[in-house]
Amino acid sequence: GDEERLPGWATRALDEAHGRAAQRRFGEAIRCLLPALRGPQRAVDVLQSLCLSWEKAEQERLKQREAEVSRALDEKDLELSQERHRRAEADRRALQLESRRDDEMRSLMNELLGARERIEVWRKRTDEKERELTKEAHRRQEAERQVTWLQQRSQMHENAVRENALLKQQLHDAKAAAAAARAAA
Repeated sequence: GDEERLPGWATRALDEAHGRAAQRRFGEAIRCLLPALRGPQRAVDVLQSLCLSWEKAEQERLKQREAEVSRALDEKDLELSQERHRRAEADRRALQLESRRDDEMRSLMNELLGARERIEVWRKRTDEKERELTKEAHRRQEAERQVTWLQQRSQMHENAVRENALLKQQLHDAKAAAAAARAAA
């Protein structure tokens, strides 16, 4: 009923107030209604002043909140940047450690291969020395057999020379006895 009696400008003011309230702009919504209110002008002026102060306080609160959010975002950006830096450093150190480990593994593998080669050379030399020693032992045994055989041959030769000398002496003695017997006969 009351709306039908309101002039068009007042209806428009109410509609605009509803629109501002829907946008959560309550101070502006109240100010839209002020011209439609009836009462002492001073009360309307104080109400308008209160709405302006409220809007200003709300704007200040929003600015503070934006500043807090901005500071918080800056802090988070800094933390994120520091975390990225820490991760990059950790990745770099991990790569260095991995590279160092790979270098050490290559070095150890090279040392192992070198040791294997030296062992193989040493084993070949040892085998060769053993063969030489075995050959030398065989040659020594053969030489000892030959020395023994030559000693036996020498002994036999000495015995033959003595026996030959004895036989020559006996022959000489026999010839001398035969010549003496012929001379005596």
